[in-house]
Amino acid sequence: MEQLNSRRTNTVLALVIIVIVASYVVFVFLPNRQEAIATQQLLQTDRAFISQAEGLAVAIATAEHELALVEQYTREWSERTPREADLPELFAKLNQLATIAGVTTVGIDPMPAVKHETMQQLPVKLALTGSFREIFNLLMGIENLPMPIWVDNLQIEKPRQDTGNVKCEITLVMFAHKSGISD
Repeated sequence: MEQLNSRRTNTVLALVIIVIVASYVVFVFLPNRQEAIATQQLLQTDRAFISQAEGLAVAIATAEHELALVEQYTREWSERTPREADLPELFAKLNQLATIAGVTTVGIDPMPAVKHETMQQLPVKLALTGSFREIFNLLMGIENLPMPIWVDNLQIEKPRQDTGNVKCEITLVMFAHKSGISD
């Protein structure tokens, strides 16, 4: 009988231990494991973000450097670009360059302005006569002006009589700050 009691005690003790272990697994281990898995996944996500952010630092630094260069170029370009009030002086300078080059100005035809947010493009068609060398000298003079002027179109035509001169039409595009806009 003692053996039977001992067996029952061992069985009860084993059942109590199994219940305790099962309770521990259900109430402590599994909830903490799920929390640990969630924390581990969050940690992996954070590590991936940090790895990506380290690569972005170089890209951001490069973009900031390029932006600084663009802003510097824009400032310098803006300083060279005349204001609307300076345009008559610019037209006089073009006429002076034509005279110095030896070309005859047949006509100056301002075309409609193309307005942008802070500046405008001012196309001007020049009709000229002179030798090819004189036309070339005029273009060099225009190129050496401190303000940005584009040669949009250039047509050179030899006249019917052989006078040594050519007819030339040049469409120049000048840029000017729009009035009423402060820096």
